[in-house]
Amino acid sequence: ADFHQVTLQQEYDTVLASAILRIISKEEALRLLKKIYNALLPDGLLIVQEFSSFEDSSISKQTLRDQMMDLFLKTCHREKGNTHSKNDIISWIKEAGFRNLKLIALPNQTTLMLAEKTKPLYHSISKANAFSSEPTSSL
Repeated sequence: ADFHQVTLQQEYDTVLASAILRIISKEEALRLLKKIYNALLPDGLLIVQEFSSFEDSSISKQTLRDQMMDLFLKTCHREKGNTHSKNDIISWIKEAGFRNLKLIALPNQTTLMLAEKTKPLYHSISKANAFSSEPTSSL
C-alpha cells in the first residue's frame, strides 16, 4: 500500500516499518512516523527495520554482502534518501513522540529499532484511581 494514501485508524498494537525510512525524505519520514504514532493504541509498539551504512555500523566491512549493500544504499536511493544515518532515523522516531527506544543490531548492517507509544500520564493515574474507594490526594 502507498503510505501517502492510506488512512490508518487508531487500533494497532504494533506497526512494522521495514526498509522505508532510508529511501524517503526527512519530511516524508516524519509524516509517516506521526501517522503511525497516531494509529497506535496506547502502549503500542513501533518496529523499524533499516539498513545502516558503514559510517554508523559496528559491523566490520569484511564481507562482500555488506559492501554491496552499502553501495546499493549510496547509489539507488540518492534523490530522497540514502544520506539518512541511523542517528537521523532515531531522532525522527523521538520527534514523532515515541519513547523507550531500543536498538537491536542484526547481521549485515541491519538494525531493528523498537519504540513505544506510551500512555499519557493522566490516563494512567485516572485509570489507577477509578477503582479506589479511598479519596485521592492532590499532587
